[in-house]
Amino acid sequence: MKPNQITNQVTTNLLSGAFAVAVTGTASAITYDAASDFSATNPSGAWTYGSYSTANTPASFVAFNNYAANSGGTGLDFHNISGDIDAVPAVFHNATSGTIFNAFTTLDVPAGGLALHPGNLGERAVIRFTVPTAGLYSISADFFGWDHGSVWEPYTTTDVYVNDASNFNFSGLVNGYSLTVPFASYAGGPAWLAAGSTIDFSVGMSGSSGDLTYFNDSTGLSAQVTSSASNNLPDGGTTVALLGLSLSGLAYFRRKLA
Repeated sequence: MKPNQITNQVTTNLLSGAFAVAVTGTASAITYDAASDFSATNPSGAWTYGSYSTANTPASFVAFNNYAANSGGTGLDFHNISGDIDAVPAVFHNATSGTIFNAFTTLDVPAGGLALHPGNLGERAVIRFTVPTAGLYSISADFFGWDHGSVWEPYTTTDVYVNDASNFNFSGLVNGYSLTVPFASYAGGPAWLAAGSTIDFSVGMSGSSGDLTYFNDSTGLSAQVTSSASNNLPDGGTTVALLGLSLSGLAYFRRKLA
């Protein structure tokens, strides 16, 4: 191959590579799902399992330091604050292919279900999402009453929140077995969230019935955080840098062939 043919080929390869980086960023939206992303590790990706040591205070968040698979032979996998299967607050998950009925006597958890239980000292059980990349995000969640009760308490009676690090954006009450309380993102569509900011999905023990005990307060959660597709495109600085490297490489080859 002649020198000018080599130069032309190198030019084509380098520029097409830079062009590919600049234009082929056909990124799709990414959905983070609290239940399907559940893991034995903590934190796990964007999710962290823990509690507020002070009620309703996101700044007091503490990550759980204990994990137990098939806790107490129930089939449920637990994150909590100690090795005792009754230790609450806690986050737990059913990784089996079927509904687990009457776990701990009163709790029904569907296949793939994720739930939270508040603490006996008023601690809120929390699943925290940490924003990986600045951009637009949509948030959706449903809270469920999954505890059918006992002689101590008839059913799930909890207060639920979805909030960022400083503002409570949603609150609701779950007062009943099989009851669903939905939350649908921010008004007006996706919201801009800074990298490293947090969204907390939490459960406390105060239902509207006036019950202030933590007995039979297991509350299911289905939560999704979806990033806009534009969040996942290469930024302008990256594209310009790669294009610059390609052009530098082209100049180098021209000098070598001169």
